[in-house]
Amino acid sequence: MEKKFRTEFGPFGIDSKTVEEVEEMVALADKDIEDHDFELARLHRQILAVEAENHRLEKQKAKICALLSPIRMLPNELLLRSLEFVCQQDPNEITPSFDTTCLPTMAISSVCFRWRELALCSPALWANLAVWVSDTDVQTFFTETVARYLERSVDCPLILALSIQGRCRTGIPSLIPLMVVQHAHRWETFKYFQLGDDSLKDHILSQLHFPLLEELDIMRDFHLFEHCPRLHVLTTKRSIPELSHNQLDHLNFVGGSLIDLAEALRTWPSLKSFEMHSVYCSNPNLKKRNSGHMV
Repeated sequence: MEKKFRTEFGPFGIDSKTVEEVEEMVALADKDIEDHDFELARLHRQILAVEAENHRLEKQKAKICALLSPIRMLPNELLLRSLEFVCQQDPNEITPSFDTTCLPTMAISSVCFRWRELALCSPALWANLAVWVSDTDVQTFFTETVARYLERSVDCPLILALSIQGRCRTGIPSLIPLMVVQHAHRWETFKYFQLGDDSLKDHILSQLHFPLLEELDIMRDFHLFEHCPRLHVLTTKRSIPELSHNQLDHLNFVGGSLIDLAEALRTWPSLKSFEMHSVYCSNPNLKKRNSGHMV
C-alpha cells in the first residue's frame, strides 16, 4: 500500500483492481470504527456505573464512620446543653423570606432522629426569637412558623426581639404582634425595634403584666411596662423614662448626657451601672468606641 502511494498517480495511475482494494479496506476500517465506538460506549457506561458505586460506597463509609463519632458517645444531658448554648447565642430569626440557616433550632431538629427528639423535648431551644414583621406580611407559612416556635417553647421564658416595619397597608393586619403579646407573661427579655410609624401601644395594652421580664429594650411607650416586678436592665435612648422600678440596676442609654446621668441616679437610687452611647449602633465594636461606662 505504501508503494501504491509513491508510484500510482496521474490519469492512468489507478486501475480497477486498486479501486476494489481501496473500497474493501475502507469498508473494513468503517466496521472496525463501528466496533470500537460500540466498545467505547460500553466502557463509558461501565465507568459511570463504577463511579456511581464508588460514590455510594463513600457515602456508606461516612455513615459507618459516624457510628464511631465522639458526639454519639455524649449523654443526652450534655448534648442538650451544647445545643442550648448554640440557640442562646444565635436567635432564631423569623422573617417573611427566612431560610433554615436563620433558624438554628429548626436546623438542629432536622439533623437526625435523636437531635429532633431532643429539640422537641426541650422548650428552651425554641424560646429565643427575633421576629421581623413588615407592613405586608400576610404569609400563612410565616405566621405558622412563629406559632410553632411559641407552641414548642411551652412555658419557657421567652427571649424576644420584635421589629414591626410601618403600619399595615394591605387591609389585613399581621397576626404576629397579637400572637407574641398573648405570651407576654413569659417574656424574660424583650427588645423592640421601631422601623416606621408603628407604636407598641397599638399592640400592647397598658394593663398587661410582665412577671418574668428582666431586660427591656425600647425607645418609647414606657408606660406599657409599669407592671414588671423583676425588671433590672433597661436600654433606651433620647430621654430618661418615667418608670417607678426601684429594682432597676443597669441602664444602657443612647444619646445621653451628664444631665441624663444625674436624672437616672435620682430616679433609680439602686442603679449599679450606667452605659451611655453617643450613637445607637448594633455593632458591638462600634458601641465600645462610642460609649462611656460607669459602675
